[in-house]
Amino acid sequence: MTTPLERTLESRLGKYCRKAGILYIKGKATGQKGFPDRMLIRSGKVLFLELKRKGCKPSPTQVYWMKQLQYAGVKSEWAYNYDDAVKIIEETFA
Repeated sequence: MTTPLERTLESRLGKYCRKAGILYIKGKATGQKGFPDRMLIRSGKVLFLELKRKGCKPSPTQVYWMKQLQYAGVKSEWAYNYDDAVKIIEETFA
């Protein structure tokens, strides 16, 4: 379940992405436990992003999926707050 803090962060990131012309998709990969919740796309570049509460780390299954995506040549990261997420987004879509 999404916490209020996560909802606020997701809303802010969605607004940031819309202004930057980045497609921001939140969803679940059906049947793929641990798959990143957010996919961002612009100009042929893709970023899978997982948001975590401060002090929390991705689960082993989430780490597995992030590594699988990276091995496939797709950037996959996690962030603890808005500033960290924006930094990752800007580095990806620069």
